[in-house]
This record gives sequence, C-alpha cells and structure tokens, in this order.
Amino acid sequence: MKCYSTSTNTIRSAARLRFRASSTLHPHPHPSIHPHPHPSARSAFTLIELLVVIMVLVLMTSALVPVLSSASDARRAREGARMVSTVFASAQTQAQVSGRSAGVLIQRLKSSSSGAAVNSAAAMDLFMAESPPPYIGDALNSTASVMGATVTFTGANLGNANVQSGDLIRLSYRGEIYQLSGVSGNSATISPLDTTQAYPPPGNLPFQIYRRPVKTLAAPVQLTEGVAIDLNFSGIDFNSTGTNFNTTFGPASSTSDAGQIIVTFAPTGALDLIYIVPSAGGQAQVIRPIQGVALLVGKVEKIQTPPATAVTPQNPSPLNWLDMDSRWVAIARQPGMVTTAEVAATPPPPTGNVIMSLRLVRGSQNMVGN
Repeated sequence: MKCYSTSTNTIRSAARLRFRASSTLHPHPHPSIHPHPHPSARSAFTLIELLVVIMVLVLMTSALVPVLSSASDARRAREGARMVSTVFASAQTQAQVSGRSAGVLIQRLKSSSSGAAVNSAAAMDLFMAESPPPYIGDALNSTASVMGATVTFTGANLGNANVQSGDLIRLSYRGEIYQLSGVSGNSATISPLDTTQAYPPPGNLPFQIYRRPVKTLAAPVQLTEGVAIDLNFSGIDFNSTGTNFNTTFGPASSTSDAGQIIVTFAPTGALDLIYIVPSAGGQAQVIRPIQGVALLVGKVEKIQTPPATAVTPQNPSPLNWLDMDSRWVAIARQPGMVTTAEVAATPPPPTGNVIMSLRLVRGSQNMVGN
C-alpha cells in the first residue's frame, strides 16, 4: 500500500509539471484570462505630433504654389505662341496654294454682346483671311482714266463691287500698286504706298483692284485663357541693331478703337502687306514692311492701355516685354519664315527697350535661315 501511494504522488507531480509547461508554451487564446495588456501594444499619435505634421505639409504646399503658378503661366504663354505661329504658317501655305494673297485677321478684344472694345491693345481671336479675286470692271473694255491723283472708271461701279477706301489698284497689269481713297461710284483718288513712288502718267488704262482680305469660313482660333497678343508692343520692321521698331499695332486713339489688323502673305510665301483697319470701318492704313512683323504673346492682365512704364519692387515687371514668361512670334519679310523665341532678359525702362528684347528672336531667325 505504501508503495502504491508513493507511485500515485509521483504521477500527480509529473502531471502538474506537464500542465505548467503546456500553459507556458501555449497560453490560453481567450484574452479575458490576461488581466494586463500585451507589453508590445502600439500607442496612437499625440495631438502635438499631428499638428506638427499638418504644419509641415502647409509650409511645403505654400512654397510649391508660386513655383507651380509660374510654370503654368510659362506653359500657357508657350502654348499661345505656338497657336499664333501655326495660324500664320497655315495662312502662308494657303497663299502659296491658292495663288492669291492670304493672311491672318487679328481681332482686337471686344465685348461679344455690344461689340465695344474691352481692351483694344489685346487680341485673343485670330481668323483666316483671303483676298477676293481682283476686280477688273464690269465690261471687257473697262478702263481707268488717270489724271494725276484722280481716277475715273469706265465700265465699272466700285460700290457694287464692294470696293472700299484703302483697297489697292494696279494699272496695266504691271508696275506699282497704289492705294485708293475717296471711293464714290466710278471715281476715286489714288496715292502711292511709298512716298518716293511717282504717280502714273495720264491715260486710259486697264486696271486690277485688290480688295481688302476678308474672313474665310474657317473657325477662328482662340488663344489659351489668360493669354493674348500684346498689341502695345507688337509691330513691324523690328531690327536688333537699330531702333526702327514701329509699334503700329497699338490702339489708334482710345479704348473705343476695336478695329482689326490683317497680316497677309504673297503667293510666293513672302510677307506682303499689313492692313490697319479702324473700328468705324473707315479707310485702312496699308503698310508694306521692310524687315518683318513681331507679335508679343503675354498675359492679358499685363496688357495696359495706355502702356505703363513704371517698374516698382511690388510690381517688377508690369509689361509683357519685361516678363520672362512671354514669347515673341516673328515673321520675316523674306521668305515669310515664322519663328518663336523667349523674351530676352533686359533692364527695365528707360535703360532697356523693346529692341533689346527682340534681339533673341532676330538671332533665332538668322540661325534657322542659315
């Protein structure tokens, strides 16, 4: 009996040891038997830590906003310049294909409802334009009787043919072109395009009247939002070595002038004539450029009438030709090549001038030409 009791106690002791070892190696899965949380449990962020993270994000965002805004402005200006150059290249091709003068009509910014000028120094809409066929009269033997500056037409009715003051005439199918003014019925006055040009000799001569280019049925091209052609600093005959830049495209008088500018190409592809059309539909000024045309594409808010000249620390570049985001679109007289270039870095007025800013675009044309 004593031996049996000892054996029983030994078995019970071994069982207790096995239970303790099993409990240690395999803890009970139910969490309720653990009165204390696991020592490796993860704690949450404190309020101060969250505020610090938010503040860092705000500072990073505020630092990136000007950079992103500047990049966006530059991108819009580049896109606007690309659109302008594409329209002019298309007009040049149209002139070569059709065998008649073709070009681009630049519409000054005006209200779509009233037609009044909003900013006559800005242009956002471009239209393809084409010259009608030359008018040679209503009869086979129509002639123009020339006496000095006065011309009387036989077999022609200028009003019915929609001939306007500012249209051009060539006599005997050759020679110089003259501009018409004072058009009335079958008479008009002529004047040379070039001041050194002489009047034609008297006589009854056949004639060709080249009427002003008109819009085609093609849809207009609208520049990127916030970007426009700055007509205050766009003009003709730019030259990087001189000062003969004529900003003819600026408003004629006041903000009421919402006229048009028509830049045309000859059938050879060369830059031909520039028409400055007043808002009231009066006589157009016709210019034959010697060097070429330069158009400044920039921000609408920096197109000011009259143009501002003050440069302050608060407003370091109030003008588009001083803004490095702006772009030049240049059209050379021969062979009508269209190029774009960045605005060159120049000192502010009065030390700097538009000619200095145009040096880069002139240089880029020479590089392409070579």
